[in-house]
Amino acid sequence: MKALLVLLLLAAPLACAEEYGAIKATTKLRGDGSTSTTILDPEKKTAEETITLPGGKVQRKVTYFMDDRNFAYGAIFYDGAGNIIYKAGYKRDERGRVTESSFTSKDGRYLGKRVFQYTSGDQASLVEDYDAAGKLIPANVPKPVGPGIPDKKKKR
Repeated sequence: MKALLVLLLLAAPLACAEEYGAIKATTKLRGDGSTSTTILDPEKKTAEETITLPGGKVQRKVTYFMDDRNFAYGAIFYDGAGNIIYKAGYKRDERGRVTESSFTSKDGRYLGKRVFQYTSGDQASLVEDYDAAGKLIPANVPKPVGPGIPDKKKKR
C-alpha cells in the first residue's frame, strides 16, 4: 500500500503537467543577403525575429506576442543595438487576418494606425495609413517640383 501511495505521488506531477510544444527556429535568407531568424516559443507565447546583415551585425529585432492560435496580437520593434523603436498592436477578423495595426512610441504615445481591407482570400485589397490625429495619409503623393529647378534628365 505504501509503495502504491509513493507511485501515485510521483506520477501526479506528470498527470498535471501541461504540454506546450517545442521551440521552433526558422532562418530565411533574404534577397539583400541578410538573414531573418525567427524563434517561436509556445511556452512564452512569443516569436522573436532577428534580421542580421551579411557581416553578422544585427540590423533589427522584433518580439511578437502570440495568442492561443499563434497569431500575433502585439509587437515591440528594436534597432540593432536593442533600443525600442516603437510598439504595435494588431486587431484581427474571424479568419485571423490583420484588419488594423496601431502604433505607439516606446513611451506609449499614439503614432497612428494602418487599416487593411480584404475582398477575398488573404491578400489585402486596400491598405490605408492614418496619422496620430486620425487623418488619412495619402498614398504615393507626388513630390512637388518647384519653379526654376531644372530637370537634370533634360538635355539643354
